[in-house]
Amino acid sequence: ELLSTAEASAGATLTSLLVAPARRLPNYGLYVEKMLQLTSLDAAERTTFCRALGAVNELCAIVDASLADHEGRARVAEVAAALGHELKSHPQMGHDGLAVPHRRFICEGPLLELALDEPRSKGTPRHAILFNDMLLVLSCKLSDITRDAAPATPKGKASKRSSKHVIECISLAKVQVKHLPANLGGGSDSARAR
Repeated sequence: ELLSTAEASAGATLTSLLVAPARRLPNYGLYVEKMLQLTSLDAAERTTFCRALGAVNELCAIVDASLADHEGRARVAEVAAALGHELKSHPQMGHDGLAVPHRRFICEGPLLELALDEPRSKGTPRHAILFNDMLLVLSCKLSDITRDAAPATPKGKASKRSSKHVIECISLAKVQVKHLPANLGGGSDSARAR
């Protein structure tokens, strides 16, 4: 509660305040590049500026990777919090749940599920969340699930929250990519994978 109050008064989260200095690092690279442009080719300082520029660029790459890793972990935690009630009982999910130390968020987006036995069907729209080790297929967007979550119910009454948002939890260790014929479903010339 104290942290929430402090963040509200500062107008920023603790994470954004901690990350702010790291976001300024690329500016230092730009300053060194400008100094290189303004330094004559035979100046002794030029070698020092080149080394400094290399060090700043290397540091920026390390910080960017660290920030991306942090954001990926945070997204895994968000998904786990939103779907925790469903994932605990899902038969394909391990006993550790979704938020495990090695798991990282990669991307998410719409997915069209096509039946192999009915290739000309319009398909079923789904939402996919890709992690470094698994693919989570949902019946709708995660934002729709969290928005539609039922409020707390009075004592003794069951919640009306649906537990059928998670369609599949697919381990990427078990995935095989096979190309389908181009004329299968719609006659497109592009190769399709299942």
